Amino acid sequence: MPGRVFEDDPNIPADERLLRRIPRTWIDWDEHGNAVISSAAFKDEELSISLESVMTRDGRPPEDAIRNYPGYGLASITAAHARSLKQAVAPDPLPEEPAHGVVYGQKKRGGIGGKLRDGALWVVRPVELELS
Repeated sequence: MPGRVFEDDPNIPADERLLRRIPRTWIDWDEHGNAVISSAAFKDEELSISLESVMTRDGRPPEDAIRNYPGYGLASITAAHARSLKQAVAPDPLPEEPAHGVVYGQKKRGGIGGKLRDGALWVVRPVELELS
């Protein structure tokens, strides 16, 4: 719901992994066949993420964030990385996803989407798309 404003939650520690689903449209492939995340994956004003600590608390592995999304990859950034780029990190639990949260910041201009992407690590690579 764009138009909402989120405050940074200091209870989310700096080392919290923020999990982001990565669809095929946000994956580029390098000359070696490696999946590379597009900066488009990190440009939403309300960047939807899952808080790994909430998933862990509920006995769910990170892979659970993409269980209903065949072909998707799963990447993570840390709360510290998002905050270093003047983005707020906040919980935003949904009835169907208690671990839901947001990385909030006005339009990710000036390369912020790319800088967020540069701090991302694959948690689950998009296996279906990898080249042999």
